[in-house]
Amino acid sequence: MKPDNSAAFAGRGQTKFLAGNFIDAIADYSEAIRLSPDSADYYTERGHVYIVVNKLDAAIADLTEAIRLNSQNYHAFDERGLAYFRKGDLDRAQEDLSAAIAIYPAPQFYANRGHIYEAQRRTQEAINDFRLALMGDPSLVHVLNALKRLGAEAGIASETEKRVREGEALARKNCGGCHGVGSKGFSVNKDAPEFRNIYRRHSLFQLRQPITRAVIATHNQMPEFQLSNDEMNAIVAYINSLPRPADR
Repeated sequence: MKPDNSAAFAGRGQTKFLAGNFIDAIADYSEAIRLSPDSADYYTERGHVYIVVNKLDAAIADLTEAIRLNSQNYHAFDERGLAYFRKGDLDRAQEDLSAAIAIYPAPQFYANRGHIYEAQRRTQEAINDFRLALMGDPSLVHVLNALKRLGAEAGIASETEKRVREGEALARKNCGGCHGVGSKGFSVNKDAPEFRNIYRRHSLFQLRQPITRAVIATHNQMPEFQLSNDEMNAIVAYINSLPRPADR
């Protein structure tokens, strides 16, 4: 109906990618880029597919263009860092992951940089990043395995459990009047999503942004309250720890 709709091509490209049809996904993203050549997101998404099919130079070219179009595109820095990592260029990989973290300190970015530090034999820096990753997302099992591999897992389980308990207490205090904050039960306010289902509205990877705005998911009775950075991180860690349908 609208053959010049770039968003439709990108959406179909994403669906084809999820179905494992990588070649056709690249074709759809390429058409989306032709129609909207100033979209950093489309270059980032096609760059990710190129990484999956191991066309690393093409991925780096796309992700570099995405960064040129949007210098705050932390996804592009992360993806390009992983492409450089696969190519064995550890210094550039570390620089890109550090840039991603400077823009948006996501647990997965710390985890990715930790693996780069480990490959560089910068053991203590790797351990520090892995610990930061787990403090933000206790579900990152591969990070715990990395700490075990480095002989540094002692105490991390209790640290993350403490972090999760802090986040749960904050969630119940500030959000429990409307939201169902536990692993079971329903929200008092029907417009407020249960915390265990927030992943349906917000990527857990990007959860810190809506929490920073104090609107995990908008509803009419959302109270106003302020959280420190540490408190935000604790709530994110708690939400990330909740089992989702795929986990049960």
